[in-house]
Amino acid sequence: MDTLLTIIEFLGLVGTIFSVVWVILVVYWTIRGLLPVLYRLGHGLWRRQIGIVAEGDHYRNLEELLKKSKLFNNKNIYAVRGLGELESLSKVELALINWPDCAEYIQEILNAIPVNAALIVYAPPSGGRIPDEVMQSLELRRNVIVNNFRGRLMNDIVTSMITTAYEKR
Repeated sequence: MDTLLTIIEFLGLVGTIFSVVWVILVVYWTIRGLLPVLYRLGHGLWRRQIGIVAEGDHYRNLEELLKKSKLFNNKNIYAVRGLGELESLSKVELALINWPDCAEYIQEILNAIPVNAALIVYAPPSGGRIPDEVMQSLELRRNVIVNNFRGRLMNDIVTSMITTAYEKR
């Protein structure tokens, strides 16, 4: 009987040591693999240049949406208002366009945005439908999202930033 208890005690000790080593390895692998990725993602989002092409209250609402998220550095959010400021789009890594404000000069905006930059066209239902010709020109570009709902906008912005984060410029 004592031999059986000794064997059970030994197996319990081995199982405990195995469990402790396994927990230590899982914690180590998590820290080593996950934390650097999260750091790079956060640092990348914080440094990215965002241009908002909108007018008046639409600009303020979109800017407030980005600032309240605290994912982006407020210094890296630029206002681009009208045709006169389109040259500032050459340095952005994400362009957020409010469709109702920019419908007349959308082609000029598309020409001003770098090819590798992400592009999000926010077209709320109240702003009217995007014509088929414009949709076809948007379809030819990489990293373009057309969004109709404010609730999905932040998700699309973060996704676009992630997918273009490590492209060489």
